[in-house]
Amino acid sequence: MILTELIFIFTFFIGVNLTFMPLHFLGLAGMPRRIADYPDFYRGWNVVSSIGSYISLVATFIFFLYCLSYANFRRKRQKKSI
Repeated sequence: MILTELIFIFTFFIGVNLTFMPLHFLGLAGMPRRIADYPDFYRGWNVVSSIGSYISLVATFIFFLYCLSYANFRRKRQKKSI
């Protein structure tokens, strides 16, 4: 169980940093906010930010799977003790 927690923490940390650090750099580069279409100059950092958000999504699924497996483990353990 500890390994799953460490995998979740590591992937979520990487995903969040890959999502928001490029946005910081894009803001420093002068990317306009609140418009639907961005210039192609900012495409690379936007792709990195999108990949980071997908990694965060995968980390969230890992967390939910961990919660479900832990709940199932506890339920089986309680049935044994009864």
